[in-house]
Amino acid sequence: MVGKKEERVVKHPIIREHYVQVKIEQQEVVDLSDTGAICTQISIDTAQRLNQKVEPLSVGDFKMFVAEDGHRMKALGKAQMVIEIGGIQTIQQLSIVEKLDNTLIIGCDWMKQHRVVIDYGNQMISLTEDNVEVPFTFCPKSA
Repeated sequence: MVGKKEERVVKHPIIREHYVQVKIEQQEVVDLSDTGAICTQISIDTAQRLNQKVEPLSVGDFKMFVAEDGHRMKALGKAQMVIEIGGIQTIQQLSIVEKLDNTLIIGCDWMKQHRVVIDYGNQMISLTEDNVEVPFTFCPKSA
């Protein structure tokens, strides 16, 4: 037909999940660095395994999270923990979450604070402030 444009829709998967070997409270874990997560989260099981004291949520803290698949996850509290990535130690407030599918999710709050750059071509996450590069994978590996 004349005058009718053919529309081409190209769908690309959005890759926003990067798995990185980290230490939290000196215990090795594999984290999910998720550019879609507003804040850094830890599973209640992992927090308990690390003997973390769960502090109550404050006004303004996130109380509920929605996973990529749509299921809701309740924030049970928060804790300050030491996270080590690429030899750099930072203290971070983490939301302690029930039904979290991952051990630890490094969220946008941490990534923004540490000026993280994600290099897909070389599969590296760079902490530009500290001039550190850490390899990542698209598939989780057990710690």
